[in-house]
Amino acid sequence: MTHSPLTYRSNNTFKIAQFTDIHIGYPNGEADLKTLADFETCLAHLDVDLIVITGDLVWAYGGLNPLLAFKQLIKRLNKVDIPVAITYGNHDSEYKITRSDLRQLETTLTHSVTKENSSLCQDRENYTLSIYDKVGDKILHQLFLIDSGNEAPKEVGGYAYLFPEQINWFKQKELATKHSLLNLIFMHIPLVEYQYVKEKITSGGQLEAICCPKINTGLFSSLVLSPHNYQVFCGHDHDNNFTASLNQVGLNYGLISGYNVYGVFNRGYREITLHHDQLTTRLVPYQKNPFS
Repeated sequence: MTHSPLTYRSNNTFKIAQFTDIHIGYPNGEADLKTLADFETCLAHLDVDLIVITGDLVWAYGGLNPLLAFKQLIKRLNKVDIPVAITYGNHDSEYKITRSDLRQLETTLTHSVTKENSSLCQDRENYTLSIYDKVGDKILHQLFLIDSGNEAPKEVGGYAYLFPEQINWFKQKELATKHSLLNLIFMHIPLVEYQYVKEKITSGGQLEAICCPKINTGLFSSLVLSPHNYQVFCGHDHDNNFTASLNQVGLNYGLISGYNVYGVFNRGYREITLHHDQLTTRLVPYQKNPFS
């Protein structure tokens, strides 16, 4: 079942919960059981209009079972009546599983979003979501979910970069966002420009180096030159959870959501509240969730 349209609340706000780097891989392991328990408790009391998961939902290498792990997450997401949007990370399809396999499992979500402008580029899916006013007849925001891939070719090294075809897709779809004042981009791997904002951080912290691609294919320049305002939200770096701005483009991290990996921060999610031409955001750790 799909949810459409996504509309503002009666108080003229729209709330998003960004989860990232959940990393379920050992369904009977102590760390995964803790992740699943805290995730389920959080979902049961979550007061948002959309859940966005920005990659590394599962481990997918070695002797692990990523399909079983993904099913464990879907089982819990299906217990709540909140639409869910997903984009994938570098670990989701590392070993004996493809992004196509994972997207097929997405069809078992009870409350999946209606993907707009969906486009595949070498098995990376990019799509948009529209956020409407409370009446449902005017688009206030466009959300771009862009699959940032996993690894770059060996001759380049490092993490994947966005393909030029993905940048062209964004430019074409961005032209159609005539009336929105503020648009959001969700992806897993941070843009190269995240390296340049250490002195511009307004909240959260940077405790590790920015793990971005070695090649810059130009998405950020498109955002700077756009007539719209943009905020980018990523995951990937477990010990970074900051918000910052560069050339009036917001560059933000989520909050690591799983215990099965490194990271000193309390696990949880980032809450994003949209207010027409601006947003507010905060980190909500599981153990400090006011509803738990």
